[in-house]
Parts: sequence; C-alpha cells; structure tokens
Amino acid sequence: SAVSGSTATVKVLSNTTLVTGGEKNVTIGVQVPNIRVQSDAPTQNYVDQNDEKYFELKLDAQNGEASSFIVTLTASQYATFSDFTLDGTSITPTSNTISGTSMVAKITLNTTNMGGKLGSTPKILKFKAKSSRCGARPITTSVQYPAASNCVSQAGTTLTMNIPEVAGVPNMQRISRGYDTGYDQWNAPLDGVNPTFYSSVFKNSGSADAYDLAITLGDVNFDGWAYVDTDNIYYKIGTSGTEYKLDLPRIQTVSSLGSTSRAGLLLLKSGAVGKPTTVLTKIPEILPAGETIYIRWGMIRGNIFDNTVDNSNRYANSCCDARPYIIGDGASANNICGEPGGNVGYTYPSFYRAMIYFREIPNISLRASQPVTSKIRLRTGGDAISAVLRVRPRGVTMHRVCLIEKKREENNDARKHLCGHIVHFR
Repeated sequence: SAVSGSTATVKVLSNTTLVTGGEKNVTIGVQVPNIRVQSDAPTQNYVDQNDEKYFELKLDAQNGEASSFIVTLTASQYATFSDFTLDGTSITPTSNTISGTSMVAKITLNTTNMGGKLGSTPKILKFKAKSSRCGARPITTSVQYPAASNCVSQAGTTLTMNIPEVAGVPNMQRISRGYDTGYDQWNAPLDGVNPTFYSSVFKNSGSADAYDLAITLGDVNFDGWAYVDTDNIYYKIGTSGTEYKLDLPRIQTVSSLGSTSRAGLLLLKSGAVGKPTTVLTKIPEILPAGETIYIRWGMIRGNIFDNTVDNSNRYANSCCDARPYIIGDGASANNICGEPGGNVGYTYPSFYRAMIYFREIPNISLRASQPVTSKIRLRTGGDAISAVLRVRPRGVTMHRVCLIEKKREENNDARKHLCGHIVHFR
C-alpha cells in the first residue's frame, strides 16, 4: 500500500513502447480521515472504590470518512471496564483484559456495528469504569486507523476517575517465627524429599486494612542448606480461620540454588540445582487491621547434596541442624489506595548462622563391657554452637566427651582440645 508523501514512477506506453517524455515521478497523496475522540465530561467524581461511573466519548471524523478503526482505553491494572454501547446499542470489545500492569480495552468499529461510515456527525461510545485504587486515576484514549493495519495512531481525550483518598495505612508486625508444631532441630526430615515445616506469624497493627500483602520466606542468608518447597506453602487469617494452600502463580522466586551450597561449598544434586532458596508470596486476601496472618511452609533439607564427590564428602544429610531455625522472613502491605504501610524487612537470626553436620557417617561396633573410643568429625561453620549427643540403645553410656578444634593456619594444622565443653548431651 502507498504511503502519503511517497513517490511513484508513472510511464505512458504505446503498446509496449515508452512514449517520448512519457515517464514522470509523482508524489502520492493519500487522504486520511482525522478521527477525534473527545468528551464533554472527562472527569467523574466517585463516592469510593465500590462506585462505578459512566463515561461518554464523542467520536467523529474530519477530512474524510472512516470505515474501520480501533478505539483503545488504557488504565491501571486495578481498573475495570464494562457495559459498552455505541449510540445506545450494546457492543462487545475486541479485548478487555489486563496487559502487564495495565487494563486495556480495544473496541473495533466498522460499517457493520456503526451502521455506515464515521463522518462529521458524532457517534457516542459509552462505557462504565471502576477502580479499586484511590486518587485521580487516568484513563487514556487513542485511535488506530484503519483497523486492519496501523497506518495512523493518535491520542484522544484523557478521562479521570476521581476517587477519594482513605486515611490510615497498615503496619505489619512480626509476632513469631520458627519450627512449625511437631518439628524441631532434632525432629526434622533430612531425606531430601519430605519437607520440614516452619511457621511465620505477622499482625497488622496499623490503622487500615492491609492490601497487596506480600510475605518473603526463605533460607537464612541464602546459604543453600535447604530450598523452599513451593508445593507446601499455606496461610490462614486469624487463629480460627480456614487454612488455604497458596497457588504457584502467587509464588515468585527471589533467589535459587546454584550447583553448590555457598555455605561450605557442598556440591548439590542435579535435582536441587535451581530450586528456590527465597520466595516472595502474594497473599490473595485482605488482612483487616488488628488481625493476624499465619504462614506455614516447607523446606527440603538434608539429602540434597552429592556425597559421591571427594571434595564434597561431608554427608550433610546425616545430622541435625544445631540452630532453633534457619529461616528468614519479611512482610509488606499497602492500604486500599495503594499507599505503603509499615513493613517488616527480610531478616534472619544472625546469631544462629552455624551449621553442624557429620563429615562421615559414624559406624561403631560395640561389645558388652568393652569401652570403645569413637571420633566423629563435625563442622560448625565457624560460629559458636550447642551440641547434643544421643546414645541409643539404652544401656550404652558416654564417659568422656571432647571437642577437638582443627583449623588450618599458614599451611599447618592447628588443633585445640576442648574437653567438657559440651553444652548439653543425653
């Protein structure tokens, strides 16, 4: 198709012979109608976020008639459009859905639904608009001509939904976090399959209900000792509320495991690589002011390391976590107008960063009345720990327990013997 302002060559032929002087370059002029999108009442005042108002757009064409074109309405993702009519007759938009962070409606008009071409006599496009956010919420309008190909696009009138602001904002407060009921550092699955469950509790202590509630959950300091089990994240509002499973589309990965755990440089099994260590969860409910939300979520630990490689032969799946918990969490929310409230930043208990694990699986043979000395190599991660040693079956007792600290200094092994420094054993 020719574009207005472009040139073309015209030849005059006699049969197949070019006539002398019969070749000329000419400028093409294509007459494009100027489609206007206007409104006599571009601003509507709303009572609140539940209110709906009608807008009217006056459409006409100058400099020619238009047989087909598309009118586009664009607002924020919190807006909705409905009840479209053209000159009082119901009309269905070509599309009316969220695109990215915007709500976009496209209305295709042609000679069929217009009852002819659009000329200087205006046609009235009417629709209903609503927004769940406060303040002056714009709706931009534009037109594309023709409908089949975008030769010309131009902006129309901007409409405004004027919605009153709401006083107050939520304030998220951490109430507790730790192992869920039935789990502790000595009763946690380490098979790399079954999750260890943790719980995080947050309260909205602010003066407004909490919208857009987002809670971050994950491995402490992203060290890679475990990964989040996205199939096992649950929430409930209030102590007696119903617990719901969070859908995967509402779980966004923030960080994930590489090929090794950063704490200790353990090589991970291929099935663990790429698993999320930290996630951002988007709660699909409103948390009323003064109410509490309970999050229960799983992490896969233990047998996620490849213990077959020499430099990773530490068997992280053969012991228990020495810390009360290994999780970090945080929460944020807005009020109904989208104004941010007081948030809880993503934090973790830094004084429990040590991880203890066996470098090798102990194998001790016992005979009645014959004492046996056994050495079990442990790794602490460099921080202070509390150790618990258990002996089974009953009747077996431990007499002398020593910790030998071994560290490499200037290529020489330095050893320190610490006897009687076990905080607790049974």
